Formats: sequence, structure tokens, C-alpha cells
Amino acid sequence: MAETEIVFSVLESAEGGYEARALGHSIHTQAETLAELKEALKDAVRCHFGDADQPKLIRLQRYCLLRELPLNPHLYRGRIRAGTRRNATDHAA
Repeated sequence: MAETEIVFSVLESAEGGYEARALGHSIHTQAETLAELKEALKDAVRCHFGDADQPKLIRLQRYCLLRELPLNPHLYRGRIRAGTRRNATDHAA
């Protein structure tokens, strides 16, 4: 019996473009744009399952990785947006 949907985890690649991995299946693909990735995913699912058993729906879970996020909270001092309140600890020198 064919599955009704397959879910892919989509991440921005460190080299540029996008990478996608199926959750629960060994299907992986990559592409430069999201439009190209969607076409590559359709082709990868068709190759993996065959025409008769392929899921009816391909769902994408896109994750955005934060790059260069400082791990030290003291590095955020002075970067608070205008109009927000500061804590008592923010006023300490």
C-alpha cells in the first residue's frame, strides 16, 4: 500500500543552494534554487518508489540556520532595538 505523503527536511547548504532529506526514507537531493529542488524531489521520489507506489503528497519542512550567532550573551549588549525596554542587567557596565 502506498504512503499518502512523504516529508522532507530542507536546509540551506553551506556551499549555497539547498539540501533535502526524506524523513524515514533514504532519499537525498540538492539544488541551487527552491524551484529546482522541488523538481529534483519529484524525480527522486518517483525513482525511489516507482510510479505505482509513490506518495500523493510531498511536504517540505524548511529550516533556517542562524549563522554567526554569538554564544556569549554579553555580546548582545548595545544591540537592542530602539523602543524596547532594557533590563537592570543591561544597564550594568
